[in-house]
Amino acid sequence: MTKSRILAFTLVIMLTAASAMLWSCGDEISFKIEITDSSGETKTHTVKTGEETLGDALVKAGYIPAGSKDTGFFDTLNGITADYAVDMSFWAFYVNGEMYMDGGVFDVEIDKDAVYSFKYETFDFDTDWGDWDEDGDEEAVE
Repeated sequence: MTKSRILAFTLVIMLTAASAMLWSCGDEISFKIEITDSSGETKTHTVKTGEETLGDALVKAGYIPAGSKDTGFFDTLNGITADYAVDMSFWAFYVNGEMYMDGGVFDVEIDKDAVYSFKYETFDFDTDWGDWDEDGDEEAVE
């Protein structure tokens, strides 16, 4: 093989690799998440990803544990654990200011213009449920 053929072959391989890298970078988008911790402090993070769902992007970026996809649930976000068994805390998930009730983060296709918020919240049966009896029926308030 002549030097010119080796050089041409090397150039073709380099161009192929470069175009593959550029193509994969073109699919990446950036979006923002807001995380409010147990003290009420909110921090905004920018996530850059090529993933399609919010959950996959959060796993890949290290915000939630990889095993979360298997169950659809997570209790640790950005190193902060909300433990319902300890203090009835959980991560509430909001999209554009509204609590998301149509599934979980692995069901949400990323919209770069959306505002995704995660808030460390606690549930208190006495104040959050009002006047409910042991059977879960609302009691008459006199």
